Amino acid sequence: MRPSLSSLASHAHRLARVLSELERERRRSHWLVGRAAEIECFLGDLANDMGRRRLGAPGAARALAEYLDAVHRGAHTHLRGLYLPCCSEATTSPP
Repeated sequence: MRPSLSSLASHAHRLARVLSELERERRRSHWLVGRAAEIECFLGDLANDMGRRRLGAPGAARALAEYLDAVHRGAHTHLRGLYLPCCSEATTSPP
């Protein structure tokens, strides 16, 4: 089953919270600096595009899933495989 836009958005918020905590702890990588804010901005841009009817829910879900996959790949690379607890409730497989 493909994840809903709502579950993907929840996952994005959890991911932003985890990365923000890691950034505050000054953990491991400069890659973390501003990453949580970037995620929140991406979510805001999606909401704006949907509100202006530039993007429907399926397209927004697909874009968010692809973005989350990219952020997770970056985290894996730059944080050297550090477990991110944001993933316990959602998948980021594109719809």
